[in-house]
Amino acid sequence: MRIEKILPTLLITGIILSGLIKSDNAYAQSSPQDISLETLYTNPEGQTLPEAIIFYNKLNQCENCLITINQIITTLKSNYSGQLHAYLIDIAHHPEYISAFKLTGPLNLVLVRISDGASFGYETITGLESKIDDLYSFQQLLIEKIDNFLSIQPEN
Repeated sequence: MRIEKILPTLLITGIILSGLIKSDNAYAQSSPQDISLETLYTNPEGQTLPEAIIFYNKLNQCENCLITINQIITTLKSNYSGQLHAYLIDIAHHPEYISAFKLTGPLNLVLVRISDGASFGYETITGLESKIDDLYSFQQLLIEKIDNFLSIQPEN
């Protein structure tokens, strides 16, 4: 399945995390699916923003998955509010994304460029759950990867 066909369904099947999570502590103590859509959803009208998609597997979570997801969300809220859309998707319910984005392991962050509603480039970041021991270093690594992705200008 082509990515261009999958991405429009993210608004229906995913959760947009645009900086409106009630509390990071409340999130860390719950499952990602326990957060209500109304609490997380904000879609600025007329904006075509890059996307950050957090893919996890609720049926096969790693030991550090919830804290890693929590830290990714915290980093996105603190550094990229209004600059990109973020989604949280359980791949157990949406296995079509596994091959579309070449997902591996229990947790992946996918950065996607969007133009006129279509994808034109993405990067899959894996292994973040193994780098969570030092939160400051984790956040700096994540910021570096996202900034590098956002700074690359697509070819026309």
